[in-house]
Amino acid sequence: MQFPLSDAVLEGVDFHAVIDASGPVSIFEREATIDTLAQAGVKVRNWWSVGAEL
Repeated sequence: MQFPLSDAVLEGVDFHAVIDASGPVSIFEREATIDTLAQAGVKVRNWWSVGAEL
């Protein structure tokens, strides 16, 4: 998810990534991905926030 979304944001696309949908192997990988996506401009969300908006 990280590389395609980062590239799309650079092209001007607005993304919200539901981080719960990915399956990281470790907590370190999860946190590193969240940080990298957030720095790239991707809005990182979880299912609770998506469900609340529905």
